Amino acid sequence: MTLGISGPLRFAPAGFLAASLGVGVVVGVNPAAGVGLAVALVFVLVVTWDLAAGVCGFLFVTFVDVLSRDNDVTLTKAAGALLVGAWVAAMATRGTSSRDLLAAQPLLAMLVAAFLTWSAVSAVWAENGAAVVTSTVRFTLNALLFPIVLLAVRHERHVVWILSVFVAGVLLSVAWGITHDPAAGAAAAEQVGRLSGARAEANVLATMLAVGVLFAATLSIVLRRRTPPLALLAAGAAGVGLIAFFATYSRGGLVALGFMILVGVFYGGRWRPVMIVLAVIAVAVGAVYLGSSSSPAVERLTSGGTSGRSDIWTVAWRMVEANPVKGVGSGNFTTAEAHYLLEPGTIERDDLILDEPFVAHNIYLHVLAELGIVGLVLFLGALAVTLGCAVRAVALFRRRDERVPELLGRALVAGIAAILAAGFFASEQYNKQLWLLLAMCPALLAIARDMENARHGDRTA
Repeated sequence: MTLGISGPLRFAPAGFLAASLGVGVVVGVNPAAGVGLAVALVFVLVVTWDLAAGVCGFLFVTFVDVLSRDNDVTLTKAAGALLVGAWVAAMATRGTSSRDLLAAQPLLAMLVAAFLTWSAVSAVWAENGAAVVTSTVRFTLNALLFPIVLLAVRHERHVVWILSVFVAGVLLSVAWGITHDPAAGAAAAEQVGRLSGARAEANVLATMLAVGVLFAATLSIVLRRRTPPLALLAAGAAGVGLIAFFATYSRGGLVALGFMILVGVFYGGRWRPVMIVLAVIAVAVGAVYLGSSSSPAVERLTSGGTSGRSDIWTVAWRMVEANPVKGVGSGNFTTAEAHYLLEPGTIERDDLILDEPFVAHNIYLHVLAELGIVGLVLFLGALAVTLGCAVRAVALFRRRDERVPELLGRALVAGIAAILAAGFFASEQYNKQLWLLLAMCPALLAIARDMENARHGDRTA
């Protein structure tokens, strides 16, 4: 009796056995490298089994990849490469369909392609051509999440998976931050008394925690009838996340949380009362936590200072005025900013421009300074079309009275809104969590359309 396995697949068990033995040998020589290889092997198995599970694995790694923080080749990049490979294989076997980005969302595909092209072309006038290549590659790898997620996320349960992994990832990042000191450097010096994460400084962690609290609260509602114990766990995760959020003492995080709650209240639909309750709980927890805290970081929340951001924004605006249409070139902000320091106007923190050049600390100003009006219009256009997909999906779910996916869609919109609001205080245009959540929007619309088509099919059957 045979198992009926033929072709290359019959060698897969032997291949994985050999790989496992290899990992064991490496662990004996270099434990850190061995752990990394073990994680990679597990990820290969996951992404081969289910592309949606591979997306979840990639998202998880983006939160907790601390084994290769200072290396060019990181677990995050390796996971991304494996995910891309699995997507290519899936496209080759499944062929083109409504899950092809160009067919499903031609305007979005063209805007993203135009933005990437403009980023690459900026090498013509940029001072640092290598920086243009690096920046364009980073944008391209993030943009690949759109077609990958569109193909992978095909069911409501996949959306639940991703929100769950987001919550788990950000909380594990918090756990790392509690048990480890921030990495050495000027940025770490400003984290004294503030909670930072595995791969995120305090301000970025605060934004991710705000979104994680919303997603955890959403999951507690979604799972309360399906799996009550998990619903209770999700509610607990929301509470822990909210406390950790205030431990970051982040003003940008407070802006993200406040904007997210406003969007949730105005766009909450039938769950608007839930968002109001969440807002009241957030205010109460914040008042108690901050009121009882003895950390010197509390003072920064009421301080009128900008931690040097106003000086960086001044220099960034000078770049825009000098290069309004084409910018200074993708990835060239830190290269060019020193040229715009010695101009009329007071700059108090020139160390942030000369000694250790900082990014613009504003997504939109950063893109405008590097890629000009053309780049910013393309970037904002892609964001608008992407969010429009989620809004249209929610409308379809509401029309069909599909309450769970409707709630998931509304939470996704509010979560993205929080990150984009925080973007006024941080240059997180390469943030992988942001790009993955954006990629969820056209996938959610595809799920809504599949439900609509299935409904029409049942009527005509």
